[in-house]
Amino acid sequence: TNSLESKAITVVHNLPATTLPTRSGQITQINDDTICTINPDNDTLTSISLSTNSVNYEVAVGVDPRSVSYNSLTDELWVTSYEEDKIYIVEPNTGQTKNTIDLAYGSEPYGVVFTPSKTLAYVSLQGSGRVLKVHVRNEAVVDSLDLGAGTQPRALAIAPNGRDLYVTRFVSPKEEGQVFLVHAHQFR
Repeated sequence: TNSLESKAITVVHNLPATTLPTRSGQITQINDDTICTINPDNDTLTSISLSTNSVNYEVAVGVDPRSVSYNSLTDELWVTSYEEDKIYIVEPNTGQTKNTIDLAYGSEPYGVVFTPSKTLAYVSLQGSGRVLKVHVRNEAVVDSLDLGAGTQPRALAIAPNGRDLYVTRFVSPKEEGQVFLVHAHQFR
């Protein structure tokens, strides 16, 4: 006879009370009351109050923004502009652009994530198959890692230890999904 068996499994794990992983994405939390999200369809960044369920502001931010990340150390939002090959640095309370970081033509920045210490940022470049390491204070690219032609890196995540950077590949071979593990301290 054919039968189907199902079991429920409960996994209990005590998460460390210290640092949680960080990741790139289209939404980020500024504080207990404010989130910010990017809108690739109309090239804007929106700040939303959670307590009033209202929009604080919506501002233009590049062309085709793909990722936003908040840095609590510098009190800045970093937004990747895919079509402009730029990173916008935005003041989170007003939405005003403080600065931009220009990247190589055709690099197509996608994901942006900060280390747990908030002193470095990693940016995936879908167009060039690279990941950049950027010093936050002086906004300078300090290193670049080539993941290979056709890799199209997108989403990023950093483990709580700050040493392991995970990079997703947009189009993996049909047999598998691929995620690159990059040792952030050695950047290889």
